Amino acid sequence: MLVRKQLFFQVVLLFLLLPLTSTKTTKSKSTKKCGDLSTISVSDECSGKWKDMKERMHPTQPTLGFAWVEYKLNNYISSKSKAQKELNEKIVPVCKGPENDVWILDHHHVLAALDLSTYSSTKITIHIVCDYSSVTNTMEDFWNKMIQNEMTYLMIRQPTNNYASLPSFSLPWEKVPWIINFNTTQTSFIDDPWRSLVGFS
Repeated sequence: MLVRKQLFFQVVLLFLLLPLTSTKTTKSKSTKKCGDLSTISVSDECSGKWKDMKERMHPTQPTLGFAWVEYKLNNYISSKSKAQKELNEKIVPVCKGPENDVWILDHHHVLAALDLSTYSSTKITIHIVCDYSSVTNTMEDFWNKMIQNEMTYLMIRQPTNNYASLPSFSLPWEKVPWIINFNTTQTSFIDDPWRSLVGFS
């Protein structure tokens, strides 16, 4: 019973937070090209090709629903034009952090699907939600601030018999992948079927 209640509250919390992180907006005409990320500040937007930006955009969660990534790929990123249309609608909210790199706050599944596709020239737009680059001295300081402000999802379920069991527990921030790497031979993420279930719901 306790396990069911915990799952129920996690799903409810996720649905309550989704509207707060929704970034389905139209791009501003003044969106500039992402080059030197040290020159962009809170509320700024910039665009660049996924292949050029991937190494400087870091995930803030260790798990994805792999079935949901595949669904995104097959339904929204199945061609070059569809991929660009989807990424035009999904402005990626990020937090600026150490060394002026950015940490992804939403749309991990879409970016993983894009990485799985062959459309690495698709242009993505990022929106700077917050800037912790000058208030944190170390990666540990940065992650502690991210955790404190609930800007990361570190929950994981232990895989057992081909499904992820309950209850969930928090993974140390050091275990979060450094980049989104999602292809047919390897991935930097852990599959969480519960996240796919939430997506399909």
